[in-house]
Amino acid sequence: MRQTIVLGHRAPMRVRIDPRARTFTTVDSAGVEESWRIGKTVEVAPEDSVLGTVETSVRWKGDALVVERRVDGGGKVRESYGVGLDATRMVVFVEISAGPFPTSFRRQYRKEE
Repeated sequence: MRQTIVLGHRAPMRVRIDPRARTFTTVDSAGVEESWRIGKTVEVAPEDSVLGTVETSVRWKGDALVVERRVDGGGKVRESYGVGLDATRMVVFVEISAGPFPTSFRRQYRKEE
């Protein structure tokens, strides 16, 4: 379950959603990009061996983009990306289901011009 908690607390520095190309891209603090096709499920064994295999699915649910990750050893991280009311922020609701005590929190990103 520790793997799920670690994955849930890894926040990308930047996020790009391209509805035309149907892609969701994150950029970490080292500048490494990861991209997923919206509407697809992908199973990946990350270089970070702590996590094991992670199944990632990205889909639209209403106005929110939902990214769901299932960790090989158990547990799930669900992130719902939506635009804030003032349209200058992206709000991400994160739910971590690992063991008997699920947790949730919120992250925010400012819109780049």
